[in-house]
Amino acid sequence: MQGKIQMQTVIKADDGDLITVHADDLSIEQLTVRLELESPAYGSTGEYDQLTLSTRCARELGKALIQSAELVELNSRKHCGAKHFDFISLSAIGPRPRTADRPL
Repeated sequence: MQGKIQMQTVIKADDGDLITVHADDLSIEQLTVRLELESPAYGSTGEYDQLTLSTRCARELGKALIQSAELVELNSRKHCGAKHFDFISLSAIGPRPRTADRPL
């Protein structure tokens, strides 16, 4: 294989945990995606759990996460009301940038 191909995405969970998704030369050769889960809040810097998924399993995990998020959001709106859902979902993503139709 020529060259170094690498993709890395880091997602910070609401509780501070870090989820890193890796796709690199080895992933391409083995048709896998590697996930690393790190919990820096527990003082174990440098220690992490690692999962290697086939591309098929990675796609199934992605679909399951999306379906679960949609179900939770739907039920939150239904059982807790739109105001609660909007408050929780907007506070989770932080302040929205100012736009022409939404000044400070």
